[in-house]
Amino acid sequence: MREFVISSIMENQPMQTNAVNNSLIYPNFEALCSTFINELSDDEYFESLPAGYRFKPTHDELIVHYLMKKINQEMLPRNKINVVNLYEFNPELLAHVYKSSGENEWLFFTPRSKKYKNGKRPNRAAGNGFWKASGADTLVKHNGVDVGSRKTLVYYTGKPPKGTKTSWIMHEYTVNNPPPVQQSSADDMKLDDWVLCRIRKNENRKRKRDDQIQEPDNDIYEDEGSWVRNGRQRLIKLLGFTSMFGIGSHRAGSWD
Repeated sequence: MREFVISSIMENQPMQTNAVNNSLIYPNFEALCSTFINELSDDEYFESLPAGYRFKPTHDELIVHYLMKKINQEMLPRNKINVVNLYEFNPELLAHVYKSSGENEWLFFTPRSKKYKNGKRPNRAAGNGFWKASGADTLVKHNGVDVGSRKTLVYYTGKPPKGTKTSWIMHEYTVNNPPPVQQSSADDMKLDDWVLCRIRKNENRKRKRDDQIQEPDNDIYEDEGSWVRNGRQRLIKLLGFTSMFGIGSHRAGSWD
């Protein structure tokens, strides 16, 4: 009888959407869908989206909707941002271990350490090389208000001031007026709780005779000593740093 009534109503009403039809037949349809979606991991969620959908936040969106929320320990929207101590590793190794957020692009939340105990300069050493700033910082605005800055850096293998330039490029995002960092001791070298980094490999960069890019093979790590003799294993082992920084999940609402 109920199905007959619904059918009669549907015949005398304008065409309804599938969502409305489902809600008539299944009163808890929306709640069931919401529960199912919430139970998906971020990877499963993005894989379930139709072809053509991309996670491509703008500069200001990365700061306002992701970095600020991460710093303030708020729940993040669905995202493809990894959590790792980025400055421990060569970007080639990170790209090998972590899923990209898009075409040839990776996003990371990372803490930063001081270069000098009493200074405010970040330590740019990373893996068997270092990140070097390229140009001045760029202010990032959201609805006309300055919300943070974006710094462009290029990765070099070797040790400063010399080094071999690679095709790895990074945008490092910071917020304006972040809350004070809680130091665990007088010798704590932590500079920031969180910054957000977007790295990519510039495949179009021309190779010059005095600026050759090293090929991404294991030799690049062996030359720098034992720290990368087992690069992937080291990365997995050093992910134990999560207990030190209170990291358990890339969703800010659940990591402590």
